[in-house]
Amino acid sequence: MPEVLLVPLTVKDSDAIGTLWLVAADAGHFNKEHARVTAELSAFTGMALRTVQTKQRLKLVLQQQETLMREMSHRIKNHFSVADSMVRMTARNAATKEELAETLSGRLHALAQANGLIRRSFGPDVAAVASFSDLIQRILRSHEREPAVLEGPPLAIGEQAANHLALIFHELATNAAKYGSLSREGGRVAVTWSTEDERVRIV
Repeated sequence: MPEVLLVPLTVKDSDAIGTLWLVAADAGHFNKEHARVTAELSAFTGMALRTVQTKQRLKLVLQQQETLMREMSHRIKNHFSVADSMVRMTARNAATKEELAETLSGRLHALAQANGLIRRSFGPDVAAVASFSDLIQRILRSHEREPAVLEGPPLAIGEQAANHLALIFHELATNAAKYGSLSREGGRVAVTWSTEDERVRIV
């Protein structure tokens, strides 16, 4: 290559992403005009690349939004199904309408608290996860006089698991508040958990 003209290829607000090469067969071929035209070509190419990148980002955002809308629709249907099941189950075991209202209200609040902890992460898939320790702490807070003792490794749980565990721990906390340690002055609850392979042991 007797003579080469190199011009950085840049996209606005970013570092150079490459170079434009112009190769001449003879030495002394290029002049200032060649450099000017090549610099303009580089700027134009950079704008075109930025447009392509913007289009790709917009497409990704729209895909994530569509996935989120599908997930939300599915979630709403699940909530109605869970609420219907809770009403039927509570009605079977309640002796009075006051007991029905109190029990059902507590269960719905537990479900709402669990869903308040759900966080979504966007990547190849939309994931909905919550922290197990945060969930237990939130559920027990309304029943305890002293802070609960929580001990275990960080544990991320999916949305379905969060809903189920919220209802389970709500029932356990309610029983503890009525008949167990939380019904006495100074009473506390301790929750410990450990993981082994795909198993979780909760005490």
